[in-house]
Amino acid sequence: MADIARVTNTSAVVNNTQLVGTEDGTVIVTQFNWAEFFSQYFRRQAFKGIKSWHHLVFSDTIPGHALVREYTDSKDKWPKLLVTLLDLLLGLPTMEKSTE
Repeated sequence: MADIARVTNTSAVVNNTQLVGTEDGTVIVTQFNWAEFFSQYFRRQAFKGIKSWHHLVFSDTIPGHALVREYTDSKDKWPKLLVTLLDLLLGLPTMEKSTE
């Protein structure tokens, strides 16, 4: 891989490769399994068909759910996105409200 990076870097001034690891297994750029991490908070099945959603609205009146529609005149759907709202709230940082 180092050979390919060297050829790419010398082929043009604008090319700049970044290896994510070396041939001996050394990790240069750490990768995370985001699907596994978010699965503890979000229901995977709830996002089925997300590429067809053109309207997505979150509301504080129905926490953990979202209004989704394919088109403006489509029937409203309110899938439950969160596994448990409490787990998510306990893991979020808090913000103090501005007194200005």
